Amino acid sequence: MRPSVKKIVILIAVLIIFSSVMGVIPVHAENSMTIRYDDYINISGKTVKIVDAGKPTSYQVGYKVADGTPDKAVITKSGDYLVATGIGTAKVSIDGFEWTITVEPAPISIFLLIGQSNMYGSEGNAKESIACEEGRVYSTFAPKTLSVANARNYVASTLAGEKKKVSIYGTNAESKINSISESGGGKVGPDSGIGYEWNLLTGEKVWLVNAAHGGSKIETWVPNGSNYKEAMAL
Repeated sequence: MRPSVKKIVILIAVLIIFSSVMGVIPVHAENSMTIRYDDYINISGKTVKIVDAGKPTSYQVGYKVADGTPDKAVITKSGDYLVATGIGTAKVSIDGFEWTITVEPAPISIFLLIGQSNMYGSEGNAKESIACEEGRVYSTFAPKTLSVANARNYVASTLAGEKKKVSIYGTNAESKINSISESGGGKVGPDSGIGYEWNLLTGEKVWLVNAAHGGSKIETWVPNGSNYKEAMAL
């Protein structure tokens, strides 16, 4: 039997809603959408051209980035994704249809993870981590090289509008760790589970700042203690 026209219309509507929720460009010809900073839109298999990357009103953060440096573009193409890399409005052509994409600020929760070795964890492997969705959870894992003076070096790279597999800017090999997102190498410890569940519950992006130290004494965490001061700087 042929399905009724009403059933076909309902099915198309459901498919459009589902594709929008999954971060995939829907098939209909609407010409505008609103997303949040560092959201990812899957453009796999589509012909995409950035018509106008936009003039962001937001600013970069990160290692060796001067305060007041504007983001470079509202929308950036990265592999099979369009990435929201600045606050503002951009125009993109997708399969011949021109879209106006507005990027808004994204609420973010910051978790400061401190304590001894169980909280500190260690680098990789991905099999022992919960993989968080790209652009949802950021990780700063502060190694033993952290100090009050260099804390700024450990800003998560994705928060600086760049898609990198390392989660932090570092000054040496020890300070680099793969992110806990799907493309990263994972991290042993509770970090990824905390970030994944909080994002799932609230919809907010999450920045996990791990400044724990294995075998540390409680007096180092009281105000004016060495580990306390480093964590606050970070």
